[in-house]
Amino acid sequence: MGNHKTNFPWYVNEYFNNNSFSILTQEGYIVDFETFFEWLIHEDLSKSPISDISLLDLDKLTVIDIQRYKKYLETKKTNLNRKKLGLSPSGVARKLSSISSLFNYLANVAEYENGEPYINRNVLSQVRKNSFKRSDYQLAEQMKDSLLISSDEINQFLKFISNDYEFKINSKRQLSCYKKNKERDTAIISLLLFSGLRISELVSLKLEHIDLKNNTISITQKDDKQRIVSITSEVKQDLDNYLKIRQIRYSASEDIRDVFLTYYNKKANIMAIRSIQNMINKYADAFEKSGLTAQKLRHSFATRLFSDTKNTGTLQSQLGQHRINPAWVYTHVYDNKKGLL
Repeated sequence: MGNHKTNFPWYVNEYFNNNSFSILTQEGYIVDFETFFEWLIHEDLSKSPISDISLLDLDKLTVIDIQRYKKYLETKKTNLNRKKLGLSPSGVARKLSSISSLFNYLANVAEYENGEPYINRNVLSQVRKNSFKRSDYQLAEQMKDSLLISSDEINQFLKFISNDYEFKINSKRQLSCYKKNKERDTAIISLLLFSGLRISELVSLKLEHIDLKNNTISITQKDDKQRIVSITSEVKQDLDNYLKIRQIRYSASEDIRDVFLTYYNKKANIMAIRSIQNMINKYADAFEKSGLTAQKLRHSFATRLFSDTKNTGTLQSQLGQHRINPAWVYTHVYDNKKGLL
């Protein structure tokens, strides 16, 4: 199975890595993706081998292309010993559902550091929905076990970062590093879990953007418009704890306005996106929740927000999403996790 994955483009490997699949499900998806990519090449919809098929190739696909692919599945010769051509209706639906799941990830879940999705539209969603009506629930099923949704689990994770992680450390150097950064790390993860900020927005955060008096954060979006994000009392406390030690512990001068800092080369430096993700990975692995990312913390928040408000408009506003499409992901994850909320 691992050998198969190396033949796929990077974004397909990322899709597999960021979802929790059973072995059987993953094997089925691998076969379905190979069928689809081979068809793209055969139809000259991509000039590249499977491993190099670009996101642009997928973004250029039209509804007519997908309808042609559906027709291909319905009529192709699947077995030399079979007189009947084509897959059964359920077989066609399953293959379309697999591809729809990938496209949903690329259009509605995955995003670059600037907040842009990997592809601009999910062309599969514009094809007859009864051909793959289970895809939304399948994506929710894939996501739910890799999120932090229950209040107990969230509180346990934050307590682990601020206190219990210390007992997992074996070296004096690591212990010193942890004690220096634990307020900062707790504030970062608390902010991601309780506000839904993108990691790029968190890295760009300035001191003047934080209003602890009114429990809000101001985010400048790519269209230069301001988005006001509400923060909870938990985030306010964690931010306040960090800001009290920020200047002294990281040697931050008054002209350094970036909120989250690291200290090296004997001076304060802006904390990079990669450093934040590595930090999250460190705590997640020790907490036995491997695979947690900043993006999954954002999805965790979105799922809980919908459970509280039942309002996709509120969800869009808090997350800074201009399109309605992503909202269904959280609503269906919520449906599957009702017992935990």
